[in-house]
Amino acid sequence: MLNLKTIFTIIFLVILLLTVFFTYIFFIDFNKSSNQDEVLQNSKVNSEIVEYEIEGQNFSVYVADSEEERLKGLSGIYNLDADGMLFVFETPREEIFWNKDTHLDLEILWIRGDRVIKRDLLPSVDKVGIVRIYSPTKVDRVLELVVR
Repeated sequence: MLNLKTIFTIIFLVILLLTVFFTYIFFIDFNKSSNQDEVLQNSKVNSEIVEYEIEGQNFSVYVADSEEERLKGLSGIYNLDADGMLFVFETPREEIFWNKDTHLDLEILWIRGDRVIKRDLLPSVDKVGIVRIYSPTKVDRVLELVVR
């Protein structure tokens, strides 16, 4: 038969183990929720959808007309509820676009004025790794269209 000291030691150890277990579960679950919220927040585009027409075609797009919006672009996005994103620049300039953290295949339209200068394909980083594409000349807008 167990003595009183042994019984108290066993009870103490069981309580200690349960405390450690529930503390671990709480922190793991809390961190998962925080990470999921962060992923959801990062996967949203922070502008409204507008209609954009170029060369007789209409598109529903987000507009990136600030430096911050242009830097973020469609990175971190897995699904988009629009046709793409229109990047607007104050003055025509040569541009380089890349697919870092871009999980969508994109068709890139290099635009100057009301004319498409060239079309390129920018595959998702998941398929080919990081790729850079260069504007063929100075452009004042770039339209990224999701390839569906």
